[in-house]
Amino acid sequence: MTLWKVVSEPTKQLMMAFYGYLEEGMSKVRALQQAQLDLMASYRHPRYWAAFSLFGDWGEESLTADASLAKLSPELLDAWSARQSQAHGPDDEPPLVAVVITMTERVTEELLGVISGLSEEIAIKGSFGHFVEADVPVNLLPTLCGLPEVESVTPPWMTTNFP
Repeated sequence: MTLWKVVSEPTKQLMMAFYGYLEEGMSKVRALQQAQLDLMASYRHPRYWAAFSLFGDWGEESLTADASLAKLSPELLDAWSARQSQAHGPDDEPPLVAVVITMTERVTEELLGVISGLSEEIAIKGSFGHFVEADVPVNLLPTLCGLPEVESVTPPWMTTNFP
């Protein structure tokens, strides 16, 4: 289902990628997410890739025993795990990671406040529809994923300028 009228060629590319990823064995959520990330490489504006939502049985697999960490992409899960295993002092600042946060509902000022309220170190770059682009300290990724409004957290494949 789409949230607004879509453009034919990008939609065709997105759907071909989505069904290709399903055939490769990805869950519906991961297949749509990856197809959207692929499309972002050619179509920067969210109007081309952010209009699509899944309904019904999403078929989501668990990445870890911690349900909140299952919302992280494998790349961000690796970054968080690496930070956990590194020795660091109490004054060491955790590195910031650029992320795209997919929300379960349309982004509102209230939701942006909830995200930025987790830490003053979180820098919200922009939002559109169900997506928020932000820089987040790597150690706060599980906390961010623990928010019930957060559906997934992925690294951006490129810099996306939101209106």
